[in-house]
Parts: sequence; C-alpha cells; structure tokens
Amino acid sequence: MNTRLTELEEKALQLTATERSELIGALIASLEGEAQGSLEEVRDAWDAEIERRIAEMEAGRTRFVDAAEALRTLRRLPPERQAGGRPRKLKAAARNAKLG
Repeated sequence: MNTRLTELEEKALQLTATERSELIGALIASLEGEAQGSLEEVRDAWDAEIERRIAEMEAGRTRFVDAAEALRTLRRLPPERQAGGRPRKLKAAARNAKLG
C-alpha cells in the first residue's frame, strides 16, 4: 500500500464504527455509481433476501454444495459475472441508497 493510502487507513481507523460503516458505503457506492435512497433500504433488501433464502432451504428447494464445488462453479463464470454476484434487487437497492 502506498504512503497516501496508509495515511488514509490510519485516519479511517480512528473513526467510530458507525462513521467507518458510512465511509465504506460511500466508497462502495462510488465504485458502483451514484446512489439514491437510504441505507435502511439496503438493509431491508438484505433482510428480505436472507428470509427468502431461509424459506427456500426450509422448503427443500435449495441444492447444497460444498465449498470446493461452489468455487469451481464460480471460477467457470465469465469475469463480469464473478464480480457482481449480488441479487438484482439488492443491486438496485444499493444503487438507489444514499450512503453518507
């Protein structure tokens, strides 16, 4: 890591957990495009996705695979699909969230 990044990291680590969380959200949003909405919407979208996945597992509609098989499958995906693995609704919520 270069000196500038090291200095930024040192300053960031002096922030409260909440401030670091907001900073992380803002940095991620800067990589994904302008955000609109609220951090609450992103959290709600994740909560809904977790509930959906649990319901799928409990209903027996989920095929479980071991980590090695999952990694082999992911590595076979084209690079553009590997980086953006979040569900579409979560991507939309993250894009629409105002972070910071």
